[in-house]
Amino acid sequence: MRISYNIYPMYKYLQGTIIFYLLTISVSAQDIKIKVNIEDIEFAPKYIYWIFSGDFQRLEVQNQELIFKSNVKLTKDNLLFSKLCLTDIKLNNISDYTTNIINKKIDYEKAIFEFLIDTVQIVINLSYRDHLMSIKATDYNTQLLEKQKIYKEYIEQNLDSRITVNELNDWRIKSEIKLIKKYPSSTLSYYMLKSLISSPRSYANYLEIRDGINMLDTNVIKGDKISSLHIILDDLVQKNTPKKNLKFPNINFLTPQSKSISWQEIISGSQFIVVDFWATWCSPCKKQQPLFEEISKQYNKNANVKFIAISIDKNIKSWLSFKKKQSFPYSSFILDYNKHPEFIDQLGISSIPRYMIIDGSNNKVIAPSVEINKLKLELDKILN
Repeated sequence: MRISYNIYPMYKYLQGTIIFYLLTISVSAQDIKIKVNIEDIEFAPKYIYWIFSGDFQRLEVQNQELIFKSNVKLTKDNLLFSKLCLTDIKLNNISDYTTNIINKKIDYEKAIFEFLIDTVQIVINLSYRDHLMSIKATDYNTQLLEKQKIYKEYIEQNLDSRITVNELNDWRIKSEIKLIKKYPSSTLSYYMLKSLISSPRSYANYLEIRDGINMLDTNVIKGDKISSLHIILDDLVQKNTPKKNLKFPNINFLTPQSKSISWQEIISGSQFIVVDFWATWCSPCKKQQPLFEEISKQYNKNANVKFIAISIDKNIKSWLSFKKKQSFPYSSFILDYNKHPEFIDQLGISSIPRYMIIDGSNNKVIAPSVEINKLKLELDKILN
């Protein structure tokens, strides 16, 4: 059986840092042969690289058929996450490759083709121009294909401004859990779960994730690995469960004019305060800002409610630069990290965007975490 699909990279940017994942499965140390057929060689760049843990190989694209070989020593439960890179740039080592990826001299989504090494001989047919790859399917690459389809749809849905960040994450996590349950004996499923519970955004779906962990085949996945997933998930739940009886810290913030202003000055005369915690580096935050603005405008004539935005950017210049390009119909401030590094932990903010409602009469947090699509409903309930 052969499969053909578009390649979508399994990497993510976290404040400018590229993070890659090494996956594992049980394979003995053997010679590995990767045969690559470039169907549209006339469009292909000058070089092709095979990049994986412990090895970095380069070939010139002179023939349609190219062969990579390596003797890979894999310990028990190790599976190699691997990639092909096609570019006109001559790279000498993995450091060159990483630098060019970070500097965007290599287009990751166009130049990179990803796959798993789950057999000693792999035959790959690829089209550089259309960014298509076909590979003789084995269970792990079949599962990877399905995960890439989820990622593709996630990216496409993210372009739809009508879909909130929470709705999108909920769909993605549930889709991945469904895939994990389909392959309970797969080590790839174990690493998918490990990746999910590394993100605070997964908190809302911790029950589904717990169910996914419990579905893993204990005859294949070692018990200590499954136990470690439960421990990490427990920690995620503990850190992200909204704190009760919180009082908003009475600290000073900075205005766009770099002036210090106290929290009491900010909320003066307001019965209820709705806060949008965000940052300039947070794409989901910026995606939902128009929704927050739209809700705020509906309460323009209500003197009891005040909407504000508090940036948690550590770089005030980034915030000021963003503010010059985009204005808000409500007051905007930034946290002074140097003076109040404990603020985020005090309020239990583990991820952003975070929407919070505070009672101005006693400074108590009455709604520590509200989804944007439920914010108006929650506020109307409080007002009535």
